[in-house]
Amino acid sequence: MSLKTKRHTLWAGNQRQFDPATSTREFVIGGHAYFDLVVLPQLLQKLSDIAPNITVNLRPYEDNHFTPSQVLSEREADLFLSSLPVSHPSVITSQVTEEALVVVFAKNHPRIKGELTFQQFFAEKHTALTSRRFGNYMFSNLVDQPLPARKVHYQSDSMLNLMATASVTDLLCFTPKRLADMWAEKLGLTIQPLPFSIRPVPTFVCWHKAKQHDEGLIWLRDLVEDILNQK
Repeated sequence: MSLKTKRHTLWAGNQRQFDPATSTREFVIGGHAYFDLVVLPQLLQKLSDIAPNITVNLRPYEDNHFTPSQVLSEREADLFLSSLPVSHPSVITSQVTEEALVVVFAKNHPRIKGELTFQQFFAEKHTALTSRRFGNYMFSNLVDQPLPARKVHYQSDSMLNLMATASVTDLLCFTPKRLADMWAEKLGLTIQPLPFSIRPVPTFVCWHKAKQHDEGLIWLRDLVEDILNQK
């Protein structure tokens, strides 16, 4: 048996022996910082119950067509969560869910007392995310009709910062419904649908083909997908 074959056999054996209850593996998930808010807390809670010695960290990256394949190929992350499909021969991509977008604003907003209209949405001042995932780039690519420019008065790279700012000002914030449902009551925000048609944001889970038989990674991927599919 060649040395290469022996190494492969040993590696395959180690993968079959993965036991989350006793494993001490460290996993890295790459993706937008948004997933730090909606995936990591629930994932860490699950790990504390079923895999207390496993650690998982999310490493934030810009969301584009090129970053996931680069990060996975260079082994900087085990999984990558993306809103864009990855077309690369070494990367496997699976769409897991879609994120509906909504608008949130302070419950005591001085001008919005009922249903937000199209005209009022664009007449009001807005927050905006500086990254691509839910920023102007993504916003413009999810609508089919041309829309007026928003009046952006505050920008941040944190969606939670935008929501917190909207809660104490008269600014509007558009955000994924999942995040709005988690924080609206705590921050004193009203949730309403956007007053125009907009497609949901897809979420893809990506991993390198070299790890497609990694039992530990398959286990972690199932946990992440379960969390993302929760409504």
